[in-house]
Amino acid sequence: RFESLPHDWKISEIASIAEVVGGSTPSTSNKKYWDGGIPWATPTDITALSGNTISETEDTITKKGLESASTHLLPPKSVLMTSRATIGECAVNSIKMATNQGFKNLVPSDEIEHWYLYYRMLDTAGFLNSLGSGSTFDEISKTDVQSVDIPVPPLSEQRKIATVLHTVDQAIQKT
Repeated sequence: RFESLPHDWKISEIASIAEVVGGSTPSTSNKKYWDGGIPWATPTDITALSGNTISETEDTITKKGLESASTHLLPPKSVLMTSRATIGECAVNSIKMATNQGFKNLVPSDEIEHWYLYYRMLDTAGFLNSLGSGSTFDEISKTDVQSVDIPVPPLSEQRKIATVLHTVDQAIQKT
C-alpha cells in the first residue's frame, strides 16, 4: 500500500504503536449508571463535531456505569475512531472519556505523536472500510485494526507533519 518511503521511516502495525481499546454501553435501564459526569462518546458525537477535538459528549455515565460495562476511561490525547456503520471517523479527546461499542480507540505509545496518528487514521479510513463486514451494518474488528500497517517516520518528523496538518485544520475551522 505504500510507495517508496524515506529510508528512516518504518512500517508498523497499529498494535505496536498504540493500544486498541473498545467501548461498551452500560445498561440503559439502570439509572444509577447514567448522568454521572463521565463523558461517554457515541459515533454521533464524533460525526457531529465541527472540529477534530472532543471535550464533551451528549451523554455521561457514572463510575458504577463505567465499572458495569466493558468500557474504559481513555486518557486525553487518545484517537477515538468509529468502527461500525461509519468506519474511520476520528477525533482526539482533550479530557478523559469512555466510548460505546461503536469505537476502536487508539491510545498512542510514546513512539507515536497523537496528532500524527489521528491524521494517519483519517488517511487510512478507506482501507479500514474495505475491511469492514457485517449483515446489518459494516464493522471492523479490533484484530483487524491492530493488524493494519501504517508508515511511521521518526518522532520529530511526525510532530512536524502533524503540526502542519493541524495548523491547516485550525485555519479551515476558523474560516
